[in-house]
Amino acid sequence: EMKQVAQAGLWDERPFVEELRQRRFALILRDIQSKSVRWTPAQLAAMEANYQEVGRAAGSAILEPRP
Repeated sequence: EMKQVAQAGLWDERPFVEELRQRRFALILRDIQSKSVRWTPAQLAAMEANYQEVGRAAGSAILEPRP
């Protein structure tokens, strides 16, 4: 899980968060039930600010970059 390795200091999440801010991902699937378990607050904030939910499938929210 991205949150676990970031919190353990095994991975620097800052480049990933910056990529989220720059809307570099065409699509993100984010688990609806356990998003705060899988993602750090910084990652979730970047997703909320830069992506919008466009649908749901198989228990996941489908996020696309905001216009």
